[in-house]
Amino acid sequence: MSIEEKIKQIQNKPEKARMVYIYIFVTIIMTFVVVLWIFSVRVDVRAVVNDVDNATTLPDGGTHLQEIRDVIRESGDVINDTAAQTQRLEETVAPIQADTQAQTPQEESDIQVQ
Repeated sequence: MSIEEKIKQIQNKPEKARMVYIYIFVTIIMTFVVVLWIFSVRVDVRAVVNDVDNATTLPDGGTHLQEIRDVIRESGDVINDTAAQTQRLEETVAPIQADTQAQTPQEESDIQVQ
């Protein structure tokens, strides 16, 4: 079966079936894009870390290597702290959301207009 025949076959299906094909196709493509992005980020981060580890002086002749390493470590610590704070916030908000969703709103017939 050629691609043209497959496309015509899909076009003749109901809208719900066509939407399933769209979601499947988009999921596959986005997975591929995200995987490529993750690998490119890893390569970039490794290159930066290797450059920092191998450097002894900056191009301007300064010796700020330890400061750069400290900034990189602090950035990682800030990211980890933010993730932990987000987790604690989610744990705090979840019971409040559950209580809010458990309360049933008044029906329109119960509301009196004055």
